Amino acid sequence: MEGCAADPASLKNGARQQHAPDDILTPWRIIKGGRLAARQDPNGFPLPDSLKGFTPLIYPAALAAHAPDLYIADAGAGRIYRYYADLQALNVVPGVAATTRTRLQMAADWSLLVLDPARSSIVRLSRGGQALQTIVSPLTSAHLTEFVVGEYLDKIYVTDQLNQQLMLLHPLGPAGTPLITAGEGEFKALGALATAGSMVYAVDAGCSCIAAIDEGGRILAHIGQGELIQPSALVADQFGRLYVADGFDRTLKVFRQRKLIARYAPNKLQVIEITALAIDQGALYIADGPGAQVVIFRIRPPGNEPQ
Repeated sequence: MEGCAADPASLKNGARQQHAPDDILTPWRIIKGGRLAARQDPNGFPLPDSLKGFTPLIYPAALAAHAPDLYIADAGAGRIYRYYADLQALNVVPGVAATTRTRLQMAADWSLLVLDPARSSIVRLSRGGQALQTIVSPLTSAHLTEFVVGEYLDKIYVTDQLNQQLMLLHPLGPAGTPLITAGEGEFKALGALATAGSMVYAVDAGCSCIAAIDEGGRILAHIGQGELIQPSALVADQFGRLYVADGFDRTLKVFRQRKLIARYAPNKLQVIEITALAIDQGALYIADGPGAQVVIFRIRPPGNEPQ
């Protein structure tokens, strides 16, 4: 993916001076905005002759990535953009607005899912911006604040903050139900979610850690106890590593096999604050709201990580 309106050379050069050779993350691109498309084709692709002047990002608050697509919820502009690397362009996703509480996910079919906490609903949109489905919780009392989509869109895990529980929704089947958690402790509060294979990872604000949960709702482990203080955004890669934004010290902490293997300070990431994370095909996307940018890193496969 190409960046726009920002030369990543300064990021890369600075990173070479600061990063050790065995670092997990390698700086790749910076996105600070793009040329705004006035028109698009039925599939949502901007028409090259409709591109206008450069539109800067104001406060990116949420991300979703599934190559070649990248969606950015810009809470400052109140818009959700689809970013096109080849044209370094943005086009506005119609019919949905962005706030700091908006959450985005992409499905395997490249549809976009947008969680609106104010309505406790998830809207699924096609690439062209057509509404395909509205997904709601079967519990009228539920207050959905975070979600993550299963690999084949057969399951959606959602955080019900009001009832402090994890719920499983079946968008293509019967109504969802609370996912009963048992095993190593109980949830006191829930935050961001991530999946890797059959595992679900959930920020548990009660212990300031990450709960590893199997498909049956059993808590198998707590990760990061004593090492995380205010975990917020969370993603997992294909190698079983967890990337957690810690709002207390604004760091990015990486865990593998329940161990902390890397810690990145904001100056090392060249960001002010991590407001969202996304991961796809060997790339980590970091939304930096106060910095009005999205910073992208290549992910190194496991090999010489600290043990």
